[in-house]
Amino acid sequence: MTGSLKLYIFGDETGDFAESLQRLCERRKEVLSLHFLEELNKVLRDEVRRQLRDVCVQIPEQMCWIFKTSQYFTPSDSAFAGFCTGLLSASSVATSQDTLQLISNALTTVRVAFRIGVKVNGAAQRLSKDGDAAAAQSWTTLIMKAQKEEAIAALAQSSESKGIPKANQAYINADSKDVVSISGPPETNASLLQHSEYLQKFRTVSLDIFAPFHAQHLYRDVDVVEVLQPFSDKDEKRKLFIPVISGAGTQYSPDLDGDTLMADVVRDMLIRPLSFENVMNTVTETTTESPHKDCQIFSVGPSQAINSLASTLRAETSLNVTSEGEPPQGET
Repeated sequence: MTGSLKLYIFGDETGDFAESLQRLCERRKEVLSLHFLEELNKVLRDEVRRQLRDVCVQIPEQMCWIFKTSQYFTPSDSAFAGFCTGLLSASSVATSQDTLQLISNALTTVRVAFRIGVKVNGAAQRLSKDGDAAAAQSWTTLIMKAQKEEAIAALAQSSESKGIPKANQAYINADSKDVVSISGPPETNASLLQHSEYLQKFRTVSLDIFAPFHAQHLYRDVDVVEVLQPFSDKDEKRKLFIPVISGAGTQYSPDLDGDTLMADVVRDMLIRPLSFENVMNTVTETTTESPHKDCQIFSVGPSQAINSLASTLRAETSLNVTSEGEPPQGET
C-alpha cells in the first residue's frame, strides 16, 4: 500500500509544555485560535466559580494540557498514542472530523483536565504534611536502571518498617524496561530515597509532577464519575474516528462512543499505572497489522517516548521507520 502510516505521540509525564502554551497564545490573531481562546476563557471562568478560590493557582498548569494541534488527520493512515495528560488531547483530536469540531471537543477536554487537576491537587494537599507548600515539591522521581519487582519490594519494606499508612505510601506510577517511576508525598519519597539500600544504587531524576496520578490506591470509579458528571447529560454524542493507544497499552478502536472513551481516559490518568512496555507492544502489533510499508512518527507536544518507539519498531518490524525531523531511511 502506498503512503505511510503516521503515528502521533501525544505528550508524556516528562514534558515541559510552557513553550507549546506560549505558541498557542502567540497565534491569538488567527480566527480559529482567537475563537478557541475566547471560549476557553469562558470555560475556565465557569470552572473557577464552581471551586474554592485557591484553585485559581492551578489554571496555568491545566492550560498546558489542552489544544496541542489543529492538523487534519485521516483515519486510514493515522494512529495516536497518548501518555497521561497527552491521552486527553489525543482523544479530543481522535473524536474530531474537522477543526471546528476539534475546538468544541478541546473545550470539553479543558473542563475535564481542570477537574482532574482540582482532584489531584486536593489529594496532594491532604496527603502531604506541608499542605499548600507541597504544591512546589515534586511528587515523582525516575529511578534510572532500576527493576520493577525489586523496586516494589523496596517500597513495601520501607512502608512496613516505618508504619506508613496506605494512602501516604510511595508507589510505582510508571515503568519501562530500564526505568521505574516512583510517586508519593514529597516527604515519603525523600525518606525512601535516603534510606533504601536498593534505590540508593541508581541515579534519580525528579519530575515536575506535583500531585498523585496513576494511583489505584487513592482513586476509585466514583472519582471518574465525579470528574465527568457535568458532561453526562450532553446531547451531543461523539465517536472515535482514529485508533488511540493509551499509556497502559489499551487500544481503542474507531466507532467507540465518546462517553465510554472519555471515562476510560480519566480512569487511565487517575488510576492505572503507565506501562511503556505495554505501549511498545501494542504499537508494534498495530503497525505490523497495517498494510503500509513505511511508518512516520510525530511528536505532538514534548515527548521523550518518540525515540524509544522508533528504535523498537526498527528492531521488531520490517517497516521503514522515520521520526519527526529525520530523513526517510535510504535518502541523503
